[in-house]
Amino acid sequence: MPGGGYGRLHQQTGEDGRPGCDPGPVVEAGCSPRLAGLRELGAKEFQDLVTLFFEEGATRVAGLRATGENGDTGSLARVAHNLKGSSSTFGAAGLADLCAQLESATSSGDRAEVPRLIDEVGAEFDRVRAALTEELQ
Repeated sequence: MPGGGYGRLHQQTGEDGRPGCDPGPVVEAGCSPRLAGLRELGAKEFQDLVTLFFEEGATRVAGLRATGENGDTGSLARVAHNLKGSSSTFGAAGLADLCAQLESATSSGDRAEVPRLIDEVGAEFDRVRAALTEELQ
C-alpha cells in the first residue's frame, strides 16, 4: 500500500474449513512479530529479504512439483518443511499451514492428497507474493 501502510495476507479456505477456495484474512501483515522484526532492518534490507523469499519460494514450489511427480517423498517433505518455515517468517500463515499439511501427508504416506496440496501451495504462494508485493509499494 502506498504510504507504508499494511495490507492483509490472505489464505483460501474451502467449505470444509481447509485451505482452498474462499478468500479470508489470515494475518494482519503489520502485526506479525516476525515480519515487524524484518521491517526494523530498514526498507532496503526488508525489500531484499522479500525478493529473496520470492526467488527461493518459487524455486521451492517448482521443487515440490518436480518431486511430487517423481515420487521422492523424502525430498518432498524437506522442501515443504523449508517453505513452511520461510512462509511463517513472512507472516504467511495460510501458506505455512498448507506446507505443514503437505509435509504431514507425505510423511504419513497419504499420496492421494499430495497432488492437490502441491497445487494449493503453488496458488497460495502466488497470493502471498501478490500481498507482499503490495506491502513493498
